[in-house]
Amino acid sequence: MAKVLSISNLSINLPADDLEEFGEKIEEELRGDGGGKRGGGGPSRSKTNAAIAKSNIEDAEISRRKEAEDKVVKSLEHFPKSDNPEVNQRNIDRYTDWLLKSLEFNEPYIKTEDLDYSQYKAGGPGGQNVNKVANAVLYKHTITGLFANAKVSRNTIENRNEAAAILYERLQDLIKDWKMVLNGIEKERQGEAIKIFILKSQER
Repeated sequence: MAKVLSISNLSINLPADDLEEFGEKIEEELRGDGGGKRGGGGPSRSKTNAAIAKSNIEDAEISRRKEAEDKVVKSLEHFPKSDNPEVNQRNIDRYTDWLLKSLEFNEPYIKTEDLDYSQYKAGGPGGQNVNKVANAVLYKHTITGLFANAKVSRNTIENRNEAAAILYERLQDLIKDWKMVLNGIEKERQGEAIKIFILKSQER
């Protein structure tokens, strides 16, 4: 037996089995879920979803930038700060020149003269050879102050290679973080922005 579904002046005779499905379709149309064919709900809903998506993207961008800034500030704890203003400014200029060059090449710009290298005796387990022979290695990047050491092997060359690889990776991460911090700043003004950022970090 057919039942009658009435909406406003609309009366439709439907079999009982189809009544529920048809009612759901009508409700979708009235809500704007049916492609915006009725009531103009579709486009409005799409605009709202687009605005929400845009807001989420902007929030994620701000979060990533803040995280990058925090990492850069943390790295600057190793910066070779000097109580002598002239020396400190030279170190800042040197850091800025290195960073701009690294950003240009999209990888750490490393020169041999910018590295300090030292060997020391490794403590802890590993046998008599580890404790008696200075085969542990430390590399320090004098411009940024970042360093890496390695003592996993009794072979000095292997430790040197390991320490160099770790330091390179840390410098690479630093460049990525700076790139995020400087995002949106004109290339011609990035040098000035870097110097200001370093000086402000030293005031903290």
